[in-house]
Order: sequence, then C-alpha cells, then structure tokens
Amino acid sequence: MTDWLKRKVDHLLAEGYDFPVAGFLSRGLELLRMRFWHFVGFALLVFIINTVVGFIPVLGFVATTFVLGPALNAGFFLFAERLDREPESAEFPLFFRGFDYVAPLALYTLVYLAILLLAFFPSLLAMGASGLFEYIWDLLRNPLDEPDLLPDFSTTTILILFINLLFLLLVVVAYWWTPLFIVFHQMPFWDAMEASRKLVARQLGSHVLLFLAIFFSALLIGIIAVMLALFPLIGILILGIYIAAVTVVFQCALYASFAAVVGVDPPDDDDQDDLLEHLIDEQ
Repeated sequence: MTDWLKRKVDHLLAEGYDFPVAGFLSRGLELLRMRFWHFVGFALLVFIINTVVGFIPVLGFVATTFVLGPALNAGFFLFAERLDREPESAEFPLFFRGFDYVAPLALYTLVYLAILLLAFFPSLLAMGASGLFEYIWDLLRNPLDEPDLLPDFSTTTILILFINLLFLLLVVVAYWWTPLFIVFHQMPFWDAMEASRKLVARQLGSHVLLFLAIFFSALLIGIIAVMLALFPLIGILILGIYIAAVTVVFQCALYASFAAVVGVDPPDDDDQDDLLEHLIDEQ
C-alpha cells in the first residue's frame, strides 16, 4: 500500500465518509448510457465464455471460477474508470485488461469462497439435521420414482437459516471493494480484502442498502421472465439484455462508490471532494 493510500484509508477509518447510494446508482446508470452496447455486449460475451468453458469437466469449473470470472469481472471496473475519466479513449479491449491482475484476483477468489463456505457452515449443519440432504440424495438416485414430501424444517432450523443468510449478506458486502483495490492500487490480495472489510464496516448500512437495491432489481428479472414466457424468442432476447444491463449498473455503481470514496489514483483532494458532493446532491 502506497503512503498516500495508507493515509487515505486511515483518514476514512478515523473520520468516516459519506455514501450516497442514490448518487452511486445514478452514476452507474449514466455510465451505462454512455456506452450501452459496449457494456451489454461484453456482459453477454462474459456469459457465453463462462458457459462454454464451464462444459469442460473439472478444468472448466476451475478456469471460470478462479481465472475467467475474476479477470473478466475486473474488466467492467477498468472500462468504467476510463469511461469516467477519458470517455473518448474508452475502447472495448480495455475490458480484457483484468487479466493483467489474474494472480491476485484468483487468490482473492479462493480465500473469499473459503470464507463464504465457512460462513454458510451453520446452515449446512441445520439442513443436514433436517434430512434435506438425504431427500436430495434419494431423489438423485431414483429420479423416476415419485418423490417424497420435502422434510419439515423446524422453527430453530428456519431461524438458523435466516440469521446465517443475514451474516452471509454482510460477508458479501464486506469484501466487494477488494477487486478494485487490486486493479487500481495493485494491492496484495489479503491487504485489499482487509482494506475493503474495514472501510465497508465504517458505512455498513449504506453498503447493504446498495446491495439490496441491486438485489431487488435482479428480483424484478424473475417477474419479467414470467411475463415474457409467452414470447420465447423475443422474451429471451429482452431478458438477456435486461440481465446484462442490471449487471453493468451494479458494477458501475460499485466503481463509482470506490472512486468517490477511496479514489483510483493519487487524486487532487479538491476534485475528489467535489465528486462526493455532486453525488450527495443527487441523492
């Protein structure tokens, strides 16, 4: 971590920071409109690449999870940053610059998934005790037999699942600035994870609110999918574009929040303060 970044992070931890959720979402939409087909086209390309490679046994899973997924995901941030600062030089190949950081991104993904698995462990125990896994195993072994009724979940099991899902939400949000620290500040993956966790904790409620805004937008996709089921070909096309657009808005809003709060390079303090004030005014 460079000296200026360490000072910046320490200052944010000590003094706190504003997090205008509506302003970041608005900026995400604005960036999407600036290069709509670039973003949507790349999002659809990412889906196709991951789907095709995913068909390769074992290696496909490893490649999409630890190499392609993290690197291509970082491409959204890199393109958004260039579009934000120098729109005329934002070209499609920028999306693939995430591969320059594939090693730390892969290590981050490995550790992050391990943390998620540990965080989900209480739910696994609760579902195992309820007999759910036995039910699924019997269903897989005898797919042609009429399935039994799903096992009943006790109140305790439901409570454990609910609390655990809330905890998982906090874990997901806590580390979502990690890739941005890696690609914009070349931080080692663990330092980036710790910086993200500490800074997000300083404004946890606002970060959760941003996540929920995107989540309910994604939930709307399901409703639209049902409505468009009567028009298979057109429906699939529209749904695909909508999913891609929601994905891009999320990535761009996440970039906008990071750029406004932390910055993507040693900034002029006045410029960064003006950006935050502008986003706050939009809220």
